[in-house]
Amino acid sequence: MEQLLSKLFEKSIELNDYTYSDEQIEKKWIGNPKTTLAEIKIVETKLNVKFPNDYKDILLISNGFLTSTDAVEPSFVPIQKVDYFKNIFPESVEIWTNNEPKGIFEEDLERSIIVAGINEEQQFLLIPPNEKSKTWKYWKFANWIPGEEEYENLTEYINGVIEFLNEEINENKE
Repeated sequence: MEQLLSKLFEKSIELNDYTYSDEQIEKKWIGNPKTTLAEIKIVETKLNVKFPNDYKDILLISNGFLTSTDAVEPSFVPIQKVDYFKNIFPESVEIWTNNEPKGIFEEDLERSIIVAGINEEQQFLLIPPNEKSKTWKYWKFANWIPGEEEYENLTEYINGVIEFLNEEINENKE
């Protein structure tokens, strides 16, 4: 996971659509300092969940980071800011769930945990397992997306962001 984040950070810097510090550019690292298992456990206890290993791995490498600086991909927040989506954006949950009959999407949105994009127009959500779904779900969500974009795991998501950044870099070269 550390190599994947390094590649993500390197491509974000290469895209050059944000002013990074000289230190970030030199180290090719735009992430925050890592967190600890104890800090993760505090939030797991608060939310009554046990986070998936890939998410914990990321936090133990970088406790939050910019995924993309052009406002297309949400920035991951430090573990201390992670909360249920309904606690951060109650109006979004209300809009999406009150206008539709309760389906799986609405139930999952109500249970989702926001890990990226708190102050942005798109978010990345983790949905804990339940009786219907025995595994964690990974969603990119925004009001301008008709529903959610689901990912198998964080590796798939980050690889997709790296691919997007590569396309943007190549486009800028033309």
